[in-house]
Amino acid sequence: MSYLVGALAGACFPWEWSGWLLGILIGCMAILVGRVRSVHRQSIWLLVGTYLTVATVPRIPRLDLEKCYAGPLWILDAQRAVDPWGGLWRVRLAWPLGSRVEGVWHMMPFRSETFPGGFSAQKVWGNLGLQGEAHWREKGEVDSLHLGGAERWRAAWHARIAGLGWSLRAQQLVHALFLGESRALGPELKRPLQSLGLAHVLAISGFHIGLLWGVAAFLGRWSSYAQRRRLTWLVGLGVWGFVAFIGFPTSAVRAATMATIAGMMRRRSGRPHAMAALGTAVWAMLYIRPDWVWEVGFQLSVAAVAALLWVPPARGGRWGKAIQLTCVAQWGVLPLTLWYFHQFPGAFLPANLLITPCLLAIYPYTLAMLGAASLGWKAPFPEWALDALISLSGWGLKEGIYPTHVTMAALLASTMVGLWAWGKGYKVLTFVAALATGAFMYQSIPVPTSGHMAFRRGRGIASIQWCGDSARVVATPGLAKQSFVWEVEAPSFWKARGVRHVQLTECPYRQFPESWRAWASADTGSGWWWDPPR
Repeated sequence: MSYLVGALAGACFPWEWSGWLLGILIGCMAILVGRVRSVHRQSIWLLVGTYLTVATVPRIPRLDLEKCYAGPLWILDAQRAVDPWGGLWRVRLAWPLGSRVEGVWHMMPFRSETFPGGFSAQKVWGNLGLQGEAHWREKGEVDSLHLGGAERWRAAWHARIAGLGWSLRAQQLVHALFLGESRALGPELKRPLQSLGLAHVLAISGFHIGLLWGVAAFLGRWSSYAQRRRLTWLVGLGVWGFVAFIGFPTSAVRAATMATIAGMMRRRSGRPHAMAALGTAVWAMLYIRPDWVWEVGFQLSVAAVAALLWVPPARGGRWGKAIQLTCVAQWGVLPLTLWYFHQFPGAFLPANLLITPCLLAIYPYTLAMLGAASLGWKAPFPEWALDALISLSGWGLKEGIYPTHVTMAALLASTMVGLWAWGKGYKVLTFVAALATGAFMYQSIPVPTSGHMAFRRGRGIASIQWCGDSARVVATPGLAKQSFVWEVEAPSFWKARGVRHVQLTECPYRQFPESWRAWASADTGSGWWWDPPR
């Protein structure tokens, strides 16, 4: 079996012979693992299997030059489309999932980061298996007849919610909570949820899957053994049907896989080990989709669940358990949130304890209103609650945190030590680790510095100088008028250096030094030059 699994895993390599070599390697590892005590055997298998699965991620070809393509693309989700040859492309327009869109497409490669340390579409989208961006230049036919049954059910759900007569923002919030369609949520609601640390409420994850399994466990108390087995199978099918209905999001697939594996383990050996179920679920998911390992949502989901399983629940009352669960989950994902989003929601504890129950109350209220609407009675949505939520936008949020690689390693180490000590009951060590994590976090807040950099974009040149909290930018007229560069792409560069005030002035192209003009003419893409000659 180990040889077979190894050969299948190695088949992901672009060379045929490497699959057999990997199969032999796993077979030899199986002999060595067989000599280890059974207590640690499963952990070793999970580590080796996860590593080898991630190592077999094939290299996705990326587009280097722009090209045109005339033909159809099939829409997979809100941001991805597939061509007839199986290549994945990022799309920006909204079409129904499963639609076949004809036309002339302008295929463009992903742009690298504009400023040092800024957003890089090449790193973010390229790691997800996408080859480039597809822009619909000459419009053709859009055939929505290829919609599957799940898409028709979702369209019917949208129609039922629209029939309640609620506002557009209320409908968007309901769709985000029930179907995980958080991308359609307006910025006026998405911003306060993210700043309060409540973005996880909008992700279909373990909460929704746990509700279904909880209902099965509750009904199983009054059922026989045979009935419980049938009920488990029915709930398992219902869970995966719900995951298919909402479009197979990563968090829901992870939760459903873990619940399924835990149910299988329970049938074989009674009460399964929670961490073993999580590890097996992660291995199974990466075996099917190895590129998920680079998704931020996958990393946050696994980190939060692993932290919750690592620390046993408190023995106090409900409030004590709720406080512990909130703090443990936030601590577990803190290094990743600082690395990817550069912010810390300081009000996460009161927000999760007070606002989350109010958001969860929308589920029964919406279902009740749908039932009442079928009888001809309608009730309004509590818009005052949305206004109160919007007023809390940015409350307690600490932005502009940019940890270095060394600080990131220290954050990971202090987080793991703190969670381990918390699980073992070492209160002093837990407190020290929490203080260390906070110190490393505040050490990542940039302090005002000084520096000089030359920047190019296309044929434009800019001289960027900063000192303290102020910066002066002298750019060619064409580059100075590109508001997207200075208002969207540059703010992260300023925040990382503690700059708050920026002065932008124009300067003719010929007044820049000859070496600068030669450097800018060498490439039309974005680039920078540290400490250029004056």
